[in-house]
Amino acid sequence: TSPGSAASSSTCGNPGRNQGTYPKPGVWSRSSWGADPPQCPPSYCTTTHIGIHHTASASEFFSPSWAECAANVKATQAYHMYTRSWCDLGYNYMVCVHGDIFEGRAGGDDVRGAHDGSNCGSMGVALMGYFHHPHHQIPSTTMLTAMLELAAWKCDQESIDPHGSEPYSGYGASMENVYGHRDVSNTACPGDNIYALLPSIRDDIAALIESDIVIFDTSSIFTVGTWFTGTMSPDKYGADYLWANSTPSGNDFAWWAPTIPASGNWEISLWWPQGSNRNQQTLLGLRFGGRLFSTNVNQQIEGGKWNILGTLSLPVGARPLIGMSSQGASGSVVVADALRLVRRS
Repeated sequence: TSPGSAASSSTCGNPGRNQGTYPKPGVWSRSSWGADPPQCPPSYCTTTHIGIHHTASASEFFSPSWAECAANVKATQAYHMYTRSWCDLGYNYMVCVHGDIFEGRAGGDDVRGAHDGSNCGSMGVALMGYFHHPHHQIPSTTMLTAMLELAAWKCDQESIDPHGSEPYSGYGASMENVYGHRDVSNTACPGDNIYALLPSIRDDIAALIESDIVIFDTSSIFTVGTWFTGTMSPDKYGADYLWANSTPSGNDFAWWAPTIPASGNWEISLWWPQGSNRNQQTLLGLRFGGRLFSTNVNQQIEGGKWNILGTLSLPVGARPLIGMSSQGASGSVVVADALRLVRRS
């Protein structure tokens, strides 16, 4: 789970639109895990490839919390800088078993990492665990999903074909655009259990990019109760988010009413910022065709990322109501930030 700090002190990266249409997933910034300053200035290469790694640390796979994942990222930086004498953490991103994505190398988008001996033109993504002999760990679904979301964002941004092969500048030859570390270096990385998944990983990245995606932030809220008010937060989606004090009677609400652009199976996700004062039993609802589907979520956890609620078959032109009630224990708040719909095959 993610840390329970107040939204005002959260250090999760602010997501946003990019050159493509696929949204960047939430990324925990270097300050969130206490990164040491780099000992070299950043250099940049346009990303043409995605390099998949594992950290070869079995204990990292069993991290019980966000805090321990963050500590492991910090330890990896210390190993790279003070044992291997590199100037900074080598990977561009690291992904823990809970699906949290951590910013690695300092410098931001397209910074050149130090992850496979070639580096220039490749975004290095490390899954935290040991997916090879003798541990043979199996990546979690949340871990793989986060990695796929990150790769889909970058591939869409740079028009990278996940199934293609192009010249990899640092490598000096053509290489599959989504490759395993062992494809360019003498290593077992990313481990047999990850390497065997590369064909399906390429398929899944392509499928994500090709999906219809619609995002509605708070500016698109159809109806909002009088108690909901706007505020700012580092890990919000878009310009701001809305919140209301929760009450046992639940007499306030916020609803989106998206217009479905094409018939199909639509995956429904919500984004909310992190905060220790969030309602632990936020009542969510979807009303369509005279039916009401509802569930409760704990908004104190999994903030700063897309949280999948389920998938529903919807016809073109439908306008389901999707939102939340302020019902809950007194002393907490309910948050309405952003809604995402993704059409899945």
